[in-house]
This record gives sequence, C-alpha cells and structure tokens, in this order.
Amino acid sequence: MGDAFLKWVLTNQANPLRCRHVPITLAPDREDENDFVEFPIDPRLAGFDRSDRKFVAVARSHPEHPPILNAVDTDWRDYHEILAEHQVAVAFLCPDEA
Repeated sequence: MGDAFLKWVLTNQANPLRCRHVPITLAPDREDENDFVEFPIDPRLAGFDRSDRKFVAVARSHPEHPPILNAVDTDWRDYHEILAEHQVAVAFLCPDEA
C-alpha cells in the first residue's frame, strides 16, 4: 500500500487537479526543522511528535483546512481533541488500530 501511495504522489505531485502545494513557514526561533509558524502555540501540544508537526502546519495553512488522515499512528489519538480546537481535524482510517 505504501509503495502504491508513493507512486501516486510522485506521478501526481505537479498536477493541480490532484495535489495542492501549501506553503508552511519555519519558525524564526525554531529548535529544529520541525518548528513551524502555522503549528498552534498551545502548551498541551508540547509533547506532540515533532516530526508530525508539518502535517498540522499544512492543514492549518490550507484555506479549506482539510483533515489529516491517520491509519495506525496512535499518538494522534492523544491530541486529536486539542487539535480540533485549533481547526485541525484528524480522520482515523483504522479506528481500531490507532
């Protein structure tokens, strides 16, 4: 499944009917490459996986605030209600797994 998705992305990434490029901004006072201006400033999100912050930043930056699709990453379940307060929806594709 992962290989098929990667092939789809590589095939369609330049097709504006399939993919939208959404700019996100590295925070000027960033600790590393995972700090984005668009990520909510909320102390309850301090433990949120730093490598997943880009997905939240993209969802918040996109004008339609699309949901983040999650299959089996259980960390998202811990934060989905807090993220919803910041206009970030998380859709659990495998709710029994995540």
